[in-house]
Amino acid sequence: MNDRTDAGALTTTFALIQASSLLGHELTDKWRLQVLYRTLYQEGVLQRPLLVDRHNMVILDGHHRFECLRRLGCWLIPAYLVNYFDPRIRVSSRRDGITVSKQAVLRRGINRRPYPPRTTCHTLTVSLFRRPIQLKSLACRDSAPPCQTMAPRPSWDVC
Repeated sequence: MNDRTDAGALTTTFALIQASSLLGHELTDKWRLQVLYRTLYQEGVLQRPLLVDRHNMVILDGHHRFECLRRLGCWLIPAYLVNYFDPRIRVSSRRDGITVSKQAVLRRGINRRPYPPRTTCHTLTVSLFRRPIQLKSLACRDSAPPCQTMAPRPSWDVC
């Protein structure tokens, strides 16, 4: 599945990406992960795709969604693929004392040396559409164990 759209001159491509090809640049927060996991498991629908750099497959936004989908056994991940160096995409730090840049974010993902949870904040000057997608269309397992029984893993660690 592949759709290309022009969101206010920001070219995006919607695609279902194999989980094993995605790289995270941040770790996930255990509490946030558990809350989102329960919601996804109960509703069976992912409301927003991830935001991913099209050239390096580094996750820019959606680490918690990715990790929940991975733990639910999904091997296809819905994502908007973008050119990260487009000026309509900005990155800033949420943490005092940690400076971030687009180059540093990509390096952290590619080298598998993630930032702590919720370090970066990516903003777009255009809105991306919500795109609800049923988990069953993502090749997920039919059932998954409760999230709290699973050991926390870095967001790039794929089954």
